[in-house]
Amino acid sequence: MIENNKNTLIIKEEEGDMIDITLSPERYPICFNRKVIEFMDANGLSREEAENIIANSPIQLELLYSIDQGLFAIESEPLAYIPAYNPYTGNEIPNENLPTPEDNPLKTLDTTICQLTDLPTVLRTEVYDKHDFSIEHMGKLEEAMELIEGAVSALNDIDLTEERERTNS
Repeated sequence: MIENNKNTLIIKEEEGDMIDITLSPERYPICFNRKVIEFMDANGLSREEAENIIANSPIQLELLYSIDQGLFAIESEPLAYIPAYNPYTGNEIPNENLPTPEDNPLKTLDTTICQLTDLPTVLRTEVYDKHDFSIEHMGKLEEAMELIEGAVSALNDIDLTEERERTNS
């Protein structure tokens, strides 16, 4: 649920306004094609397999409204793992769904992995497609190194067998 606290968006654990979108080549050709490419690259699927899965798998979006700025949507699933940003202000939206290392070290590790997984796509798009490598990209690489160091530190601090047993019980 998205809560407005004196015009500040906050992502809460309860569900907010959701819509389901099913991508199709007729209605959303650009997004559909990009998702097909993603499935082919990431999952090794053929074009036909990827198109079939995407055409039959709705994507759940959470609707957010920034007062005096406008409406936007974010895919719901990643909100449990990664920070979200207001596209109108560029500011991070407080997200109560994000795990803390103390609450759940394994979920924190999953969050880190999700953040790192997105980095190659961002860099590939900017560096290879646009032939642009800037100081901003170096910052992203430094962030990734910090995330990796944090993940390794978290792994060293927990007993994975005991943590998995606790999480699964």
